[in-house]
Amino acid sequence: GVIVVDAPPLFGDKIVKAIAEVTKEPVTHLIYSHAHADHITGSHHFPAGIEIIASEYIAREIKTSKANKRIVPFGTFVGGKPVPLVTKIVKPNQKLKVGTQEIVFHELPAHHSHSDLAVFLPKHGILMAVDLVWPGWVPFERLGTTNDVAAYIAAHESILKMQWDVMVSGHVGRLAT
Repeated sequence: GVIVVDAPPLFGDKIVKAIAEVTKEPVTHLIYSHAHADHITGSHHFPAGIEIIASEYIAREIKTSKANKRIVPFGTFVGGKPVPLVTKIVKPNQKLKVGTQEIVFHELPAHHSHSDLAVFLPKHGILMAVDLVWPGWVPFERLGTTNDVAAYIAAHESILKMQWDVMVSGHVGRLAT
């Protein structure tokens, strides 16, 4: 099956269509990098019953958001719909084997949200660490809305210790090397 990381609300449906254009394999796993609406509220486009993976904190934050009695459901302000709950909790440095793929989850210091997951595919040398580094940019105003500058710097140091060749960072279409 196919493993997806994040589902932004404005193109969650396009991700599903793009996957169908390159493989007949079904989407079996969706990983939430963090609980911000601009990253996960397109998840309703994926089939019911898939494994949805996140850290314990991310799962709790999503569950709390769903439980809040809001006039507007979580995520609808950016075009999304209610977010499916997490079905599998991963711990920091946990490895998950899906078919021939091994995924390693790294919980980054609280630089952007309380609990951001970096997703590493060691076999391919690919790291996905969203909302931390935007290739070709200098750190933006308020350092990515961090509440903790020391954690922001520590998050950078932690990804530099990983053995990746290519980093996908989200928000910007450029890859880092």
